[in-house]
Amino acid sequence: MRGNPSTHQRTTCVSVRREHPLAAALILPLALLACNGTGTPPTLIETGGNCVGGVAGDSGSVSYAEDVVPVFERAGCLTSTCHGGTFVSSGYDLKTYETTFGPGDEAQMLEICNVVPGDPAASYLIEKLGEAPRLGDRMPQNLPPLAQADIDLITTWVLEGAQNN
Repeated sequence: MRGNPSTHQRTTCVSVRREHPLAAALILPLALLACNGTGTPPTLIETGGNCVGGVAGDSGSVSYAEDVVPVFERAGCLTSTCHGGTFVSSGYDLKTYETTFGPGDEAQMLEICNVVPGDPAASYLIEKLGEAPRLGDRMPQNLPPLAQADIDLITTWVLEGAQNN
């Protein structure tokens, strides 16, 4: 990780990092465009069943390739029996950046996306890493939970726009 993920502030449909005003200035307008006017991200129904990818760029403190993917690998998420094989568990494919946004089967049932760029609280992936997801088990299933530092890292990646960097 390239920065400190500790301080967060909730703003409308997106969380914005106080200590990175430039990142906030870049992410907030994009994220607000995705809002449906209610202060919440649009549902899958409102987006025609599509989950939108992250913002372009490399200005985030967390790198998808250098930080997030290694967490998925260490936790066993990318194995052939989990979310990295031909028949991915729960229909959620973590093999590529594009498929990480989902939705997997559970997110579809909830009519949400696995990753909502700029909004960790609306991202089902973050919920599944936490103690009490609405559906199914905490991930990784049947393994020790991720360290809080790893969850914070993935949360910061989402918060910073879920960039492909």
